[in-house]
Amino acid sequence: MRGLSMKTTVLLLLLAIAQLGHAQSVYGTIAGNVTDTSQAAIVGARVVATNPETGFARETISNTVGVYSVPDVLPGTYTVEVSAPGFQTYKRAGVTVSVQTLSRVDVSLAVGSNAESITVLAESAELQTDRTDVRSDLSGHTLENAPVPIGRNYQMLFTTIPGVSPPQSGHSFGANPTRSLAFTVNGGNINNNDTRVDGAGTRNFGAPDTIQYIPSMEAIDTVAVVTNSFDADQSTSGAAVSVTVKSGTNSIHGSVFEDYADKNLQAYQWVADRTKPPETTV
Repeated sequence: MRGLSMKTTVLLLLLAIAQLGHAQSVYGTIAGNVTDTSQAAIVGARVVATNPETGFARETISNTVGVYSVPDVLPGTYTVEVSAPGFQTYKRAGVTVSVQTLSRVDVSLAVGSNAESITVLAESAELQTDRTDVRSDLSGHTLENAPVPIGRNYQMLFTTIPGVSPPQSGHSFGANPTRSLAFTVNGGNINNNDTRVDGAGTRNFGAPDTIQYIPSMEAIDTVAVVTNSFDADQSTSGAAVSVTVKSGTNSIHGSVFEDYADKNLQAYQWVADRTKPPETTV
């Protein structure tokens, strides 16, 4: 660094920060091994991962030891198709991809014609063996159907995650759906949580225990919360929270929600006027 100017040094630092930001990916990966029925590796097998809802597809081939990897896949549910000359085509539907996870699909191809195919509609859930982080995923189905108090803030569901304290509201009243809740993880500091929405940082440097943007429940696809054994791309000592917002699909869809609660069904908020009205006499 001796011969570099100040401008060059600053530029290099910005590039380094950009690389770190890229490491905290909003994508997932589909990977696995392609073998024949004798467990011998199949080289050059064509692997295509397709999201049937959006039409998005990624393609790759297996390497010299039969291993393939489809990186940078947007979260969603995919169909994986594997084909090779002299073997039957293999299809597996319902492969779930989440943020910063590796979804493993190992394939065994049977000898036959490419016109013949084997389709797997469902398989039992597999343990995550490709990453060491301790994580909990809140799916869109959970967010839509789990009972949530007035305000419908996704952070309220963190009470279902081991090691997370009940989220508390300290900067707004309870019915505000855009307020940020504060919580601790495994007894750590309340300011050490890192929340990202579609990969973008949301830290409020004026109040580090809160975040600046809370998407509505209906807009969220998944929420991934890592609480221990962090990977290198999760630079935090609290919780690494990744929120993925829904994207468009080929079908028209939406949601309608109604919330009713009058004064007889809820307690007073801290900003409410609790003064008892004067009694009237006739």
